[in-house]
Amino acid sequence: MRWTDALGLRIDWGNIVLNNAKVIANLYRLNQAIIDQGKSNEDFTLRITGGDRFIDSQGNFVSLTDFSIIPPSETNLRSEHLIKNGARGVDLTVSRITRQEFSSALRNTDFLRSNTKAYADHTHIALPNLPKFKIDPDSLPADLSGRKDLYGP
Repeated sequence: MRWTDALGLRIDWGNIVLNNAKVIANLYRLNQAIIDQGKSNEDFTLRITGGDRFIDSQGNFVSLTDFSIIPPSETNLRSEHLIKNGARGVDLTVSRITRQEFSSALRNTDFLRSNTKAYADHTHIALPNLPKFKIDPDSLPADLSGRKDLYGP
């Protein structure tokens, strides 16, 4: 499934797999909140760089985008990216806005500031660890989710 930007907002999805509709909706809200601060939509881009993951039968963390193995140093069993944890996390880069503008815009979304982590090459944001923000791992067909693990069908 591919998500297109029907609203014309500048989000570069990069073919990253995101199954949680609440993550997607909140990315649109984030983009709009930046615009509401007076930034032209042409002046910045939210570029999605990391999405959903699963744990395979070997215990590897695997990206649903390209089925590459995520190095153990870059993930953990509580990762908000994991399907089994509700696929609540997303990685992105934001060009041409300040950290203050980003933080201010984040307040107008459901993404938690306490779940926000800035790394050298991306920023991680995530929805709260509450049932209403999680996807049900069993709601995804195995062929779509790529789950071949203990949490699959």
